[in-house]
Amino acid sequence: MEVEHLKKGEIYEGVVEKIEFPNKGKVKVGEETVIVKNAIPGQKVRFMINKKRGKKLEGRLLEVLEKSPLEKREPVCSIFPACGGCMYQTMSYEDQLKMKAKQVKELLDTAVKNGGQVDENGNPIPNKDNPGEIKIDATRCWNGYPAGSRGGWSPTLAYNQLVTNGYGPGCTLPMLGKDYCKGKSRIFFAAWETYFLLAEASLYGWNTGTTAKEAYENGIKASFEYFGVSEYVNDYLNSTNYNRVGTSVKFDHTTEPTAEQMTYVDGYSKEQKTVTYEYPTASKTLYGKALNDHLTKIITQKFIAQTPYLVLEMWSDFRRLGLPFFEIPANESSMTGSDMVNVWNPNSWKDGQKWEFYPQRMRYPSSLENADPEGYKQAVELLGGSDNIITPLWWTGR
Repeated sequence: MEVEHLKKGEIYEGVVEKIEFPNKGKVKVGEETVIVKNAIPGQKVRFMINKKRGKKLEGRLLEVLEKSPLEKREPVCSIFPACGGCMYQTMSYEDQLKMKAKQVKELLDTAVKNGGQVDENGNPIPNKDNPGEIKIDATRCWNGYPAGSRGGWSPTLAYNQLVTNGYGPGCTLPMLGKDYCKGKSRIFFAAWETYFLLAEASLYGWNTGTTAKEAYENGIKASFEYFGVSEYVNDYLNSTNYNRVGTSVKFDHTTEPTAEQMTYVDGYSKEQKTVTYEYPTASKTLYGKALNDHLTKIITQKFIAQTPYLVLEMWSDFRRLGLPFFEIPANESSMTGSDMVNVWNPNSWKDGQKWEFYPQRMRYPSSLENADPEGYKQAVELLGGSDNIITPLWWTGR
């Protein structure tokens, strides 16, 4: 049936093939497509054409003739579907998530394609002005725009033009929850967390029934067991190699790192070169004491074990101890309009780390100030600072 045969005010029937964000059901009528809102994929519906603009057609849902195979439960609301909200409650929560995740992915795929960042196959588009630019496959790499750059590429970063969206074609953020922990149960409080807490408490001289070293090593063993790599744990526990910020794994190895001569191959010239690798200066870190002492080891291994599920615990550790070591986020311009505008500038890194460079809390919700102005005022007074993200909480290490 040709689209001109579909007339405004006429009633038609069809099957909903898919739902596009936010609630646009696509129904085929002959060779043409009509948008019918508030439907579910797989439903057979009756609708009336109520909008016709050129080749774009919209229909108003009149009746669901046949349920979708995705409708596996009864609605929980007594007035469903009269009010027009919560139209997906007859779908299982899992099916709702799958549908909505697909919608978000399609939106972001379209955005990066329309923005000229990737081609139709999702591959990064080479820089036309510099065809000799090195092409990097960053699919499994962490990468992001420097803070303050607003997505614009400066001359400093001209050779780092990697697609940085977290979803869809050209994705550079590994989907840890899906790939890294595939097939494993979700962890909310793991055995390793208890061990690392006992290890830290033992360092303070508390009566824990164990030693800091024993609890530390048991925490690592529990993490390795969860990830199915226990055969490597003994070699790991005895490693004296430093990570890039100067922390080794072996508990009794507390020698501080010194600068190292390293060789590398220049990615542009292909020449082998040497570089002196300088580890961070311990006194300029938030922790300020060492790079390879016992507490640094404990919190570093706790951070590794907690990834990716227990990020709030990691954040709490960092706020109270300044551990593990995190780089100062790169920024090329002043953070105009942000809470950090007066403390964070392009040269911030030269003086070392400061607590103000890292978020300390979440702002109070605007609903609190609107609903209870007096209560909000009292909460801010008790906070002891402005209601922004860099005002520390009472228990933090600042």
